[in-house]
Formats: sequence, structure tokens, C-alpha cells
Amino acid sequence: MTERLWIFSHYALPPGGGGMSRPFDFATRIADMGVDVTIFASSFNHWSGREEHLGGGRLYSIERYGNVRYVWLRTPRYRGNGARRVMNMSAYVVMSLLVQRRLPAPTAVLGVSAHLLAPLAAYMAARSRGARFSFEVGDIWPQTLVDVGALRAGSMPERLLSALEFFLYRRADRIVALLPRMGDYLEEHGISRDKVVDVPNGVDARATGVAPVSEAGLAALAAIRAHHERREMVALYAGAHGLVNRLDVVVRAARAAQDRHPETGLAFVLMGDGPEKPRLQASARALGLGNVTFLDPVPKDESTAVIATADVGLVAMADLAVYRYGLSLNKIFDYWNAGIPIVLSANVPDDPVSAAGGGVVVPADDADAVAVALARLAAMTGAERNEMGARGRSVVLRDHDLDVLARRLAVALGLVAAPAAP
Repeated sequence: MTERLWIFSHYALPPGGGGMSRPFDFATRIADMGVDVTIFASSFNHWSGREEHLGGGRLYSIERYGNVRYVWLRTPRYRGNGARRVMNMSAYVVMSLLVQRRLPAPTAVLGVSAHLLAPLAAYMAARSRGARFSFEVGDIWPQTLVDVGALRAGSMPERLLSALEFFLYRRADRIVALLPRMGDYLEEHGISRDKVVDVPNGVDARATGVAPVSEAGLAALAAIRAHHERREMVALYAGAHGLVNRLDVVVRAARAAQDRHPETGLAFVLMGDGPEKPRLQASARALGLGNVTFLDPVPKDESTAVIATADVGLVAMADLAVYRYGLSLNKIFDYWNAGIPIVLSANVPDDPVSAAGGGVVVPADDADAVAVALARLAAMTGAERNEMGARGRSVVLRDHDLDVLARRLAVALGLVAAPAAP
């Protein structure tokens, strides 16, 4: 009998989408193990703000990308985090539960927590179809919303979301944790860590990426090359431009570098898309920054080759209490997979960059410290920076290979047998 896995991931993108690639990266590898895999995703792209898969008034469509089936669901358009985004999330639940009845029953259902309504839809589908339910936790909701000030602790919405969070934890057969200390969080709240399987983010550690041929990829290469021709060190941010990514810190670091460290020749390149991008571009213009370049997102299969042409990768995280449970950020492993060191602005215990010696770590929200760290890296030789990047890549090869992680997930979900002990 064929095992069937359904993944409910509201913001999942297909290959080459340039955004949330984890669901497809794991799905295609699990499908290679003989499992029939379906992803339920919204056809409205959260990052670009565009309807990308459904035309002509269609409510849903089913498409194949290699060995993975996508069910694209129509949900309302929105901008920002207001009532229309809540409508979008609610519509995802309704549409997914209606459409899932048209497919053969799954063996296992995985709900991915970009928000809690997607795992709720996954739980409801699993229960109605007699399947096992697992809950994948990347960000801890609603605590992350409380920490960023989007939700007041003790408010009715916060209490409702917290009740839903623990409802899902208790009913999950497995809790798939991206954060290294997720077990601590659960035990603090009376949930056994025995349910937890650690499956952090990962990369295709054996792929160097294809040579860019897309318009966005070629433009990115040309922009980085132009900076190098001016003998500038390129500090690259590649990823979503959202509130928690704290790219305002990066823009302010560019101002500090321009004003206080002009001799270093630092160039800041921000590649990607998201709701904060227009505001960041306006801020860079208002500050008169000539050392900041904004680029469109590059297809995932071209991104490694583009990142490898930069000198340093940038990561800035908000100072949130919830990060005491750790980080597992795709972009860290993407930078290291391309062999470049990182400047990380974050307050995280046992952060991966310090542990690996794969870059420089400075406090969260400290733009001046970011500028100083970059100046320090600019003063190094290329060989010294490459050695930092190589230390990071060794961590990727050891702990974050997608092939290894995907098999761990498939075993945890009961879809394939555990490998025999050596």
C-alpha cells in the first residue's frame, strides 16, 4: 500500500519560487522514498503580494512539480497584517478542508506553523480521514507575536491563540521542531519532550547551484560584479523583507559604514522581497545612501551561485525573548553552503555562528556594531574570510544536509522504516 503524506503549509512555494522552500525541499525527497506527497498552499504569494496560480475565477487547481503534487487554494488578497490577512488565513482553512475531500485519504498529515490556522486545518483533515497528525513548529505562536508587540499578553486574541497552540501540541502524534531548544519550551508547559523530533532547516549540501539565467539572477550577478570592480566588499542579505528580519538595522548599518568607515568600501546588497521592502527603499533614499542596492528575489536553484559571489552574508534578528529557544534560519545555512562568512545581529544563546566560528556575532538592533563587524571583515584577507566560510560549510555538511534531514522526518512520521543500525 502506498503511503500518502499531506503537508498543510499556507505559504509554501514551488521550486524556483525564491521564498519558503522548506516544504518542497522535504516533500520532493520524501517522494523519492516512494511516498505520495501533496502540499496544500495558498495561490496568493505572501512575499510578492500577487495572485500567482489561479486565473479565470477558479477556486483551486492541482499541479505537479516533479514528484510532488500541489493543491493551490484561492484566498483573498491582502497587504500588511490587518483584517484581510486574517481573512486570508481563514479562507485557507475553509478551502483546504473542502478540497481535501476530493483526494484519496492520507496516511499522515503535517501542519506547518507559519501561523496556527494551517496546523488546525491539518489536524481537522487528519481526524476526518483517519490519519496521523504531526505539528511542525518553526516560530512559537503566539509568543513571537507578543514579543514583537503585535499582540498584547493576556488579551483575548492571545489567550485564544495560546489555547489553540497547546490544543495542537497535545493532539499531535509528533512535534517536528526546527528550534534546538523546543523540547525545553514544551516541558516548561507540561508537554512531554518525547513527542519531539528535531528536524532543523537544511540545504542541498552537495549542490553548488546552477548558473543564473533568469533576469533576476543575471541582474544580481551584474550588481555584485560592479561593486567588486570598484574594489568594494559586498555584504549580502538574501531572503524575505519582513518585520522580524530587522533590515532596518542593516540600512542603519549602511549609514554608519558610509559616515564612519568610508575607507572600507562596504557595499550592502539586499536581495529578496516582502512587505517591508518599499519602506526600506524609502528609508535608504531618505538617508542618501549610495552604498545600498536592492535586488529582486532570485530563483532558489540559482541563489547559491549568486550568494557565492558575495563576500559576507548578513542576518539581523529582532531582540525577542522567544529566541532563547534557539534559531534555525535557512539563510544561515544558505550562506555557509555558498562558502561565505556571516555577520549575525541577534541575542541568542549558543548561536550557531559563534559555535561554528563561521562569522562574527554582534548584539541585536545594534547597527553601529554591524558596521564595525563588517569593517573588521573588510580588513581581513580573502583567505581569512574564506576560512570562516569553510568552517560554516563543514557544519552544513555534518548537521544540515537535506537528504539526511528528510529521511529523519519521514521516519518520524511513520512513512518509511528507520535505517538499519550499522
